[in-house]
Amino acid sequence: MYAIYAPYVLVALAVIAAGVIWNRDLASTTQVRIILGGAAAAAVLWTGVLLVLSRSDL
Repeated sequence: MYAIYAPYVLVALAVIAAGVIWNRDLASTTQVRIILGGAAAAAVLWTGVLLVLSRSDL
């Protein structure tokens, strides 16, 4: 059941984090770019896992 709601929770957290990054002008730092790249990779991986599970007979 958590697998269904997890992407929406992650999107909400990403929106909050984007607001903090925007307000503190942190978008130009390398550390934030690395973090955002890792978050994007995790989102793509999670989407792939959900797609595989949705097509399986588990």
